[in-house]
Amino acid sequence: SWNTYITAGYGEVFSDNIGALTGGGSTASKLYNDDYVLFANLVHDFTGNIRLGLEYARFDTHYTAPAAEVLDHRFEMTAWYRF
Repeated sequence: SWNTYITAGYGEVFSDNIGALTGGGSTASKLYNDDYVLFANLVHDFTGNIRLGLEYARFDTHYTAPAAEVLDHRFEMTAWYRF
């Protein structure tokens, strides 16, 4: 047994009619119409009690007004001690 596993995933929220849903008020400048995330995890059990996990995630958000594409890259490490 390698005691290691890898996971990956993708999620997206998209709305092509977000402007019609807001009524065009002041909140329209704070809305996004497309948002997605990609992530990957690597988890390894070093012993029966010690586990370490690493994650990378990329978030991409498109705001409607003013039009802007915002990228966010996140790295995370976590450790478990199981008893």
